[in-house]
Amino acid sequence: MKNIIAQVLSVQIGKIKIIKDESMKEKKWETGSFKKPVSSQIDVTTMGIKGDEISDLIHHGGIHKAVFANSYLNYPTWSKFLNKKNLEFGSLGENITFSNIKEEDVCIGDIHQIGEVILEVSQPRQPCWKLSKMHNIDMFKENIYETNRTGWYYRVLEEGTISKDDSVVLVKRLESAISIFHANEILKEPSKYEKKAKQLIDLNVLSQAFKNSLIKRYNNGK
Repeated sequence: MKNIIAQVLSVQIGKIKIIKDESMKEKKWETGSFKKPVSSQIDVTTMGIKGDEISDLIHHGGIHKAVFANSYLNYPTWSKFLNKKNLEFGSLGENITFSNIKEEDVCIGDIHQIGEVILEVSQPRQPCWKLSKMHNIDMFKENIYETNRTGWYYRVLEEGTISKDDSVVLVKRLESAISIFHANEILKEPSKYEKKAKQLIDLNVLSQAFKNSLIKRYNNGK
């Protein structure tokens, strides 16, 4: 029997936009984080969802950050924080919005099958300042970071198509699994969780970008 853990409520893509901003030195900024739902099946490749554009390829996108997912269970918290009654799907900049599962329920190295696609959880999403800009709330990024409600990234193991209403099947989980929520906690205070920090650093399925951030914080705390 398949271990169905969630459902895809929505799939989103975005195009790069240039935003005029007189408060910034450059007087503008650009982002692909304004994601809008797609109404039909869409292709997923090792580099991400077809048609989705990413402006900052240094910090986002690529093989190990191909797909950004978030939980609809986080929406009530952010709706209240942002003082917006009805947040649209994609309001957190995510490609996929899930029911039922959140950061405590998803672990580094989890393998999920969605439609034809097989995905592997590679790291938590490290919150971006552009989300604060998108919603005109300066502290939004900091609150995401503090609450660990970051969402998570996938790498794509098998390409294919996904669509709204697809089931999310947990195919595999590591024996000593570390949740996205706990990984965020470890990143904030690696010296407090020294044993788990070392375990996380040793995981070959953890993305190198997150591993580098963790190693830097761990070494600075010594």
